[in-house]
Amino acid sequence: VTGQVQLPIDRLAIALNQPLTAALVDEPAELEELRQYVAAHVSATDATDGATWTVTVADGRVETIDDVDHLVYDLIIRPLDGHLRDFRLHYDAIVHHLLSHRIFVSSRPAQTDTYTVVGLIDWESQTLTVPARGPAAEQGFRAALKLGIIHISEGADHLMFLIMLLLPAPCSRSADAHRRP
Repeated sequence: VTGQVQLPIDRLAIALNQPLTAALVDEPAELEELRQYVAAHVSATDATDGATWTVTVADGRVETIDDVDHLVYDLIIRPLDGHLRDFRLHYDAIVHHLLSHRIFVSSRPAQTDTYTVVGLIDWESQTLTVPARGPAAEQGFRAALKLGIIHISEGADHLMFLIMLLLPAPCSRSADAHRRP
């Protein structure tokens, strides 16, 4: 299994309590230190018997994703016997110190161009099962719905917006009732 981990540098700086910039992170010594950090915070095991899979973290680089500087590493995840099957991915980089950080894990089966969300990793849940055949569409929908509910519930401005949308409904019914003869 090949993959990529994308760490927003600003969030990484908060989690590690270090002043990090794209220029600093791009230095070879810093790339290696942060590669070791990522390697210590990612693992994979067989979903059936719990056997540990090999995880390699390589090729660190800085990329701008959605106008935010990210530290990006490539991942290679291998079962010891070479047979791909469902596995449990554990990842807690950044979320072990920054409780508001959330990570979408997505999957793209070989010979396809479409990514589907497998699940969401956050401070409460850092392990999820990655299906070998790729996730079902409803799995991605559930993860996106969960994130949307969390996002709306944590923002007072979002809750006020919802109240303002719902408030006119009872008022308009009340006004209609008073106008009827």
